[in-house]
Amino acid sequence: MTPENAVSVHDVVVDYRTPRGPVRALDHTSLDIAGGSSVAIMGPSGCGKSTLLGLLAGLAVPTAGTVTIGDQVVSGLSERARVRFRRQALGVVYQADNLLPHLTIEENVALAAAICRRSSTVDALDVGVLLARLGLEGLATRFPDQLSGGQRQRAAVARAVVHRPRLILADEPTGALDPANARGVIELLIDLHHDVGATLVIVTHDPAIAAYATTRVDLARPATKMEASHVG
Repeated sequence: MTPENAVSVHDVVVDYRTPRGPVRALDHTSLDIAGGSSVAIMGPSGCGKSTLLGLLAGLAVPTAGTVTIGDQVVSGLSERARVRFRRQALGVVYQADNLLPHLTIEENVALAAAICRRSSTVDALDVGVLLARLGLEGLATRFPDQLSGGQRQRAAVARAVVHRPRLILADEPTGALDPANARGVIELLIDLHHDVGATLVIVTHDPAIAAYATTRVDLARPATKMEASHVG
């Protein structure tokens, strides 16, 4: 049986229609990620890093090929089923924290836990304990605009992992942070992916951030192949 947090991308093609004709974002891309591992995806602008992450998140489906998480062929699900799968199984951290401004930090994280409980039988982490683990215990009742950029991103990490996801996806999670805060956030992501037993996939342009992952995948522009190499 395939581990529920293993990832397989098989011969994926993604084409977009534009006024000037079709544009290929991913060209026969294949990738296998072992369950519980951490992977950094790098490559030049336009190579399809964010497109690949969107496929893993079930936000889109490929033009051809398959995306499988555990035994679930995510690319074959209906849009409604992908939404349900995303709530149950995935945690996503973006470069922008996307916190709801009218809710406190504690409420932002608790809302994510409540949504996941309604859509599955998942056992969520204790919100207070998680915020304390991330150094936010004294800031739980503050609103997002009362926090620094690094604190907001840590809150976004808490929201992404509170439901113990099997797969954590991070799209340039440190791109808007200074080096010290970036290092702190990525170290927390690495620790938490171990704590909850999740597979971690990070899209980054920063080799220093990629070095925290056990495996690095370099994407080239479409029509060329990906090359994977161990970095740690």
